[in-house]
Amino acid sequence: MSKIISAIKGSGKQMDDKTIAMDMLTASKSSMMALVIALSHAGTPEVRHLLKRQLDDAISFQQKVYDYMLGEGWYNPYDVDDQLRQDLRQSEEVMKSI
Repeated sequence: MSKIISAIKGSGKQMDDKTIAMDMLTASKSSMMALVIALSHAGTPEVRHLLKRQLDDAISFQQKVYDYMLGEGWYNPYDVDDQLRQDLRQSEEVMKSI
């Protein structure tokens, strides 16, 4: 994996908006999962309330990134074949740069 990351970093190409948005979407999903776990372990109503507010904010942020990507045509969860073609094309571009 580090070879792929090194190739991307060393390729002289800057990350594009699509890559940044996808990273943000992935990170937002991970943070939501972590908040849900933390919420399920919270011991006091105050902590639960705080974590719930953070989770609501994370969900709102994830929705904004999702809507942006959908509007740009970068993410198509309703057409699996199209999304797979996009993902395959992007992975082939990365592999060519290695």
